[in-house]
Amino acid sequence: NLLEDLKHRDFTINALAWREGEEVIDCFNGLEDIKQKIIRGVEDPVERIKEDPLRMLRAIRLACELDFKIEKATLRAIEENSPLIEKVSMERIRDEFTKILLSNFLRRGFKLLYRLGLLRFIMPELQKCAGIYRENFWEGEDLLEHILDMVASLPPDLNLRLSVLLYNIKSISHLDEKEEIVVK
Repeated sequence: NLLEDLKHRDFTINALAWREGEEVIDCFNGLEDIKQKIIRGVEDPVERIKEDPLRMLRAIRLACELDFKIEKATLRAIEENSPLIEKVSMERIRDEFTKILLSNFLRRGFKLLYRLGLLRFIMPELQKCAGIYRENFWEGEDLLEHILDMVASLPPDLNLRLSVLLYNIKSISHLDEKEEIVVK
């Protein structure tokens, strides 16, 4: 049954079908969400996430790749279910994480990962950089934002971006005790 199949797609924008000789079959307003640049879970976003928790990362990745926004109910479902990401294989997480890292809007992606509680499960070392301030950072900028600014300024080369990301995370463990560091 086509409708049953479409009900279990992750987002309205990819719950579309086409039959030869017919127009696009759009049971969940996916075409309108494409026009509005919105990522929205099909019917109940909590249920879609429970079917496959990787959908939480996929929503963020699509928002970063397409410059879309994630609608509020889907954001809330991700935040409330973020611990489910631990059930997903590291290979699948790596693939989505890599696509976020290489996107044009990686700062937005990592801020969403942080805000929605996913970063603490997939890269806890980067999570620890939030709330650490140094004198030479821009006003109000913490170490997490500083690292994201550096990585986002690089060309979309995986080795380069990952190297800078990991190097700067490692630097937190080697901070000079004499240096002015404020943890908020």
